[in-house]
Amino acid sequence: MVAAEVGLKARLKRLLDDPVSTISRRMRAQRPDATQPAPALDLFHAYGGKSRAAGIDRLHLFLSFDCDTDLDIAASTELHRFLASLGIKMTMAVPGTQLGNGAVAYGRLAAAGVEFINHGFLPHAAWEHDRYVSATFYHDMPQEAVREDIRRGHHAVRDIIGSAPLGFRAPHFGHFQQPEQLDLVYGMARELGYRYCSTTSPTAAYDRGPIYDVGGLVELPTSGSVRAPTTILDSWTYLTDRRDYVLANDYAELMMETVDVLLANNIAGIMSWYADPAHVIGQAPFERAMRHIAECKIGSLMGREAAALGRRR
Repeated sequence: MVAAEVGLKARLKRLLDDPVSTISRRMRAQRPDATQPAPALDLFHAYGGKSRAAGIDRLHLFLSFDCDTDLDIAASTELHRFLASLGIKMTMAVPGTQLGNGAVAYGRLAAAGVEFINHGFLPHAAWEHDRYVSATFYHDMPQEAVREDIRRGHHAVRDIIGSAPLGFRAPHFGHFQQPEQLDLVYGMARELGYRYCSTTSPTAAYDRGPIYDVGGLVELPTSGSVRAPTTILDSWTYLTDRRDYVLANDYAELMMETVDVLLANNIAGIMSWYADPAHVIGQAPFERAMRHIAECKIGSLMGREAAALGRRR
């Protein structure tokens, strides 16, 4: 893995130094970018009203990381070092199989205070030809198989990290969002004694707020940007190269603009953004966005801390 990590970083440097390779016109055409007109802010003012009704009176950051491949193991350690230097907290969502593969590294992160949530057990990515591709989709599995995967993920966190998780996230955002599917997830979360889930798309945040009750626990939906409110502002969406992992400048521009607009308009809430560590480590757009958030002095929360905001009303 050390050699693989060195090779990945060398490829990233070559691509970042090549202005042609870093721009994929096809990918740019499929995702929002920072040149599109910003939408009217009515949606965000309404969101801010829901935030204040939930007892949230300012802007917070809930930054989480999905670790679906072995490349994320070493990247997570380096990422924690960078974010800690800025005072930004991180929450980790790692499938049980990956927890086992990176038990030593992830155990050290947990000892340093990083929160780990249940992200299921089965692997979420598989190596095919020359890149990782997504695997394990709950909507393709029988309900009892989904329940078993959630149980196994719970046991993996408890056994490897040393404490039971307090939250859950299903694999692959957007693929397990039907009411009956969410009922299954929340039912399992209640059974396992969790405080929260973070498994829904930004649309849920605008409909119900940045944190809302789902029967004995809360949901922390993900967030978009002011230019693309319903598109998750995650690392995968903004990769211009999904084999060698190159992050578009739009990622930073959209994130920083969203922060600036919400602060300028006194809109309270929780910016719930997530990334894969291997997608963002050492990447200038990510580092620029994180430094901007730190300079804006936005409070950073782990999942359990964000979930507790809903109990302060």
